[in-house]
Amino acid sequence: MKFICTQENLNQGLLVASHINTKNINLPILNNVLLKIEDNILKLISTNLEVALITKIRGKAEKDGEYTVPAKLLSDYVALLPKENVNISLEDNFLHVSCANRKTKIKGIKSDDFPLIPQIDKKHTFYIDGHELKRALAQVAFAVLPNESRPEISGIYINFNGELGKIILVATDSFRLTEKKAKINEKSSKEQISVIVPLRSVWELINILSTITGENNLLEISLDEGQIFFSYNGTELTSRLVEGIFPDYQQIIPKEHNTRATLSVGELLSGTRSASLFSRSGLNDIKLNINSQGMIEVYSTDNQTGEQKTKITGVVEGASNKIVLNHKYLVDGLSNLGSGELIMDIIDENSPCILRPAGDDTYLYVVMPIKQ
Repeated sequence: MKFICTQENLNQGLLVASHINTKNINLPILNNVLLKIEDNILKLISTNLEVALITKIRGKAEKDGEYTVPAKLLSDYVALLPKENVNISLEDNFLHVSCANRKTKIKGIKSDDFPLIPQIDKKHTFYIDGHELKRALAQVAFAVLPNESRPEISGIYINFNGELGKIILVATDSFRLTEKKAKINEKSSKEQISVIVPLRSVWELINILSTITGENNLLEISLDEGQIFFSYNGTELTSRLVEGIFPDYQQIIPKEHNTRATLSVGELLSGTRSASLFSRSGLNDIKLNINSQGMIEVYSTDNQTGEQKTKITGVVEGASNKIVLNHKYLVDGLSNLGSGELIMDIIDENSPCILRPAGDDTYLYVVMPIKQ
């Protein structure tokens, strides 16, 4: 095998291909990336048996072939090369890599035992702007339950509605919940389908959308039984789906409120971070007192450290109210609301409250109170 390409293209491909690989003692070949040359294209292929990735590098192929080498080693090495043409060849079971005045050879493993990458039947296909989906995923992914003790909430729930031209992304860990709505391209399938995508696969997709560049920002999403497929500017990601039924999350979202406060995201975020320094260890509690006259007080106290209070001026509709929240959950939500103003809806101190960006009905964050 022999191939020539630019350092920039090879480095970009390896950044996404090597990201999937994890240290695997039982199957060492899973630590490797498969380099496959055919039709003047170098394919970089990696998998951890749950997620598989193929990214294509354009260049000049002088001889087809395939071989696997340690993914992290190759990626780290190529990142250090000058931005010139890179020559890749296979000789005596070593991958030779040369660029400018640098040459190296890397010991690898023949591709015979490399797992087959699943091919899916594209029964339903949807299209969305890749940059918009990346932002949407980041706005909800932080609320996913980070373990599989409850598989049905260990990923992001995605509802595709081709007829209405939108998708809805939802995540929850049972203490807080996020929902984000986004538009899909008009050439998408017209069906309505719901799936749960594993959190690890979501982060891999975000990495692809952050790393891979190209002229086309349109991301293709295809669904098959138990699998989901993403294609973006020559990079393909295939993942299994989470089995199970996502909770009826609409029941969790309050439909009414007794108090509505409109205030600065930045001021509440700053006040919350200050109050967090004096919250009780283990509880992470801070208190919000909302005065009907338009004053919002962020307050915390601890017998060991002292107390802190921040007063914020806003617009308050309805009765005075109060609620105790976990400051970590509040900071997570505020960090995804943008830099403008937010609307906070509260029923009482024992009910979940809602945060949403003012003037934006596509995103909301629900957080449960700490009951006193």
